[in-house]
Amino acid sequence: MVPTDSFPSPEFDSWAETYDRSVAIDQFPFYGYGRLLDKVVSLSDAKPGMSILDLGTGTGNLALHLAALGCDLWCIDFSTPMLDKARKKLPTAHFILHDLRLPLPRDLPRLFDRIVSA
Repeated sequence: MVPTDSFPSPEFDSWAETYDRSVAIDQFPFYGYGRLLDKVVSLSDAKPGMSILDLGTGTGNLALHLAALGCDLWCIDFSTPMLDKARKKLPTAHFILHDLRLPLPRDLPRLFDRIVSA
């Protein structure tokens, strides 16, 4: 079923400009955000050359950690401004504008070694 609401809400688009500053403040609701990213990377057991799909990549903070490991990144998010921020951080990654409440696009060009989300 295709959602009929106005998702994504405009707040996500306007938040893109300040999102990274928001999550850098170690207080509610982002207390432990950096440790969470480290934990997701650790649990993924990512290795250089692995193909990784990051669901809801936002500004690319989790993907940035995986890029440092030498992974091939595919990043999906529903917010164009968030993806614009991520593209600046991760110029070699692949980006897809998509609402994750819908099935993944059939034209994703590959299988992935890992699928992550934070």
